[in-house]
Amino acid sequence: MAKQGLKVMSYAFKEILLEDLDNLIHSVNVESEEFRMELEADLVYLGTFALEDPLRPEIDTSIQYLKFGHLSPDPHEQA
Repeated sequence: MAKQGLKVMSYAFKEILLEDLDNLIHSVNVESEEFRMELEADLVYLGTFALEDPLRPEIDTSIQYLKFGHLSPDPHEQA
């Protein structure tokens, strides 16, 4: 799917008791790899799907801004 230019996404979930989540939050730094690994363990896979994400007409201008270092949040605004 990605080779066809589609944006590919997968979804999964995990049931966790609020008490267990609270204990985890208070025992491990929530920005740590350990916290992420604990939350991501034993996920139940729901499925994968793809979305068409066509290029916007202003992509050429955006690439030029990036290429030449003229970065701006608004492509119509000169850096």
